[in-house]
Amino acid sequence: MDFERPCWAEPVPQGAAEVLLIAGLNGPLTAREREILSEVACGKTAKEIARSLGISINTVKFHTRNTLFKLGARNMTAAVARALTLGFLP
Repeated sequence: MDFERPCWAEPVPQGAAEVLLIAGLNGPLTAREREILSEVACGKTAKEIARSLGISINTVKFHTRNTLFKLGARNMTAAVARALTLGFLP
């Protein structure tokens, strides 16, 4: 079964970690957290993300919680907005 690529060709760039630390946020995002953030920004649900990445929904939720904490956001909409503001998403 083929899954379509995320709407962003690449996940959030690796250099984003340094920007997060400079911005005074709660730590750098891991590669998986950046990947899931990109998928969320495309409008995918946790179930769709889990299916496309070959991981469980609980794993997606785990990374989502970490992303919320690190970006200081209350929900993923706010996290995506923060990532856009910081230049992590085009």
